[in-house]
Amino acid sequence: TPTPGEMNVITPLVLGCTDINASNYNSDANIDDGSCEYPVIYYIYLNEFLAKSENCCGPDTSDFIELYNPGAEDLNISGWGFSDNHGADEVTVAPEGTIVPAGGYLVAWYTGEVSGWPEIDQKLGSDGDDVFVQDADGNLVISFTYDDSFDYDDVSANVLGDGTYAASVTPTPGEMNVITPLVLGCTDINASNYNSDANIDDGSCEYP
Repeated sequence: TPTPGEMNVITPLVLGCTDINASNYNSDANIDDGSCEYPVIYYIYLNEFLAKSENCCGPDTSDFIELYNPGAEDLNISGWGFSDNHGADEVTVAPEGTIVPAGGYLVAWYTGEVSGWPEIDQKLGSDGDDVFVQDADGNLVISFTYDDSFDYDDVSANVLGDGTYAASVTPTPGEMNVITPLVLGCTDINASNYNSDANIDDGSCEYP
């Protein structure tokens, strides 16, 4: 604290990162020492996932997650780890040369079997679970927790513009999302209360 023409004021130097946007920002620091670190930002997001596969899709009708790269450049995700548990000790690792193309998709199949990429050695829980993705250095890329809102056979969750997810009876792994809303009702044509608009049977069927 320079005080020309006044009584001296001695304010000790505190070295550290003074950038509030840095992950190691030090609010006590008054001299920036060049140590600032910044979180890695990837232009990729969880575009769609399906946690209760019955007749859809992929290897042996599997659960899946779909990542979307909205950027103008391909994204190399070699060494990235995938799991259904944030901070899992064991993750399935994307092999060298794994690319999410610009404006394109990548689908990882949660088969729960050790069959090799792009199959993941976990299953997604239909009544709620986590989707966890980390980069090759262990930095968090995606950590998303969902509840039982999508606990229907072959119903996927599709991201909306506000970051929330909408259920759809039209899963589209590896393609642009198609959101077909759920209509609950009796789907058995032989039932007296058959609902031709219903696409999810809610167990309400009645029979003469």
